[in-house]
Amino acid sequence: MLLDYVTVEFPRISRYGEGGTPDMLVDPAVLASLQPGEGLTVKQGRVYKLESFAFVSNAGLGRTRTGYRLQEFLTTAGLPSAQTLASLIFFALLFGIIAALHRWAGPRDRTDPTYDVLYWQLALVIVLLSAPLTWVMNTIWLLTLTPLLVRELSSPQPPARRIALTLVGLGLAIAALPDHLAFPRLFPPGTVGETAWQKYVIAQLLVALGLAGRLLSGAQRERHTTEVASRH
Repeated sequence: MLLDYVTVEFPRISRYGEGGTPDMLVDPAVLASLQPGEGLTVKQGRVYKLESFAFVSNAGLGRTRTGYRLQEFLTTAGLPSAQTLASLIFFALLFGIIAALHRWAGPRDRTDPTYDVLYWQLALVIVLLSAPLTWVMNTIWLLTLTPLLVRELSSPQPPARRIALTLVGLGLAIAALPDHLAFPRLFPPGTVGETAWQKYVIAQLLVALGLAGRLLSGAQRERHTTEVASRH
């Protein structure tokens, strides 16, 4: 089974994600024999629901309209593993932007004890955004920012840093808003499209932007202090 996964299933997953061509799908007759009714399945002679709760995977840039168009372009260009390549492109783009900002900002504020936490949290958000498949449930990792955000906003901060922290807070608030899965009565049938869960991508982008701004403000502060000290 391991050999079959490496030689057959892994190339399929790399190219199609959780999908595949019609010949890769399970025989409809087999599926029909395992489904006693809509939304039900049979396991070892017992009937179970196909799922006990629902969730979606659209929490990364690869599952947005832009991501799908990029994958279509890569496939049309004859490149293999379009989903993986799209993920690498998004990662390179985000990493390049952050690296350029980091270089422009100069040295970090070594007196700031929260710098390392925010730095690696930003790296985590980039991974979530650029991964080939990011489940909505993975955005719970952003919760670690909440106590730090409350502490920072409750103390005096320079205007630029406060704006950056506000963006982080706004992103967390958007991620926490109810969606059609948690509160289906708020979203009547037919009104929910793919944009219903794109709020998670928007939330992560705001958090990333806010974290980058917060880190840049710390680096610029140290650069300004260094320049003042050199003059004296």
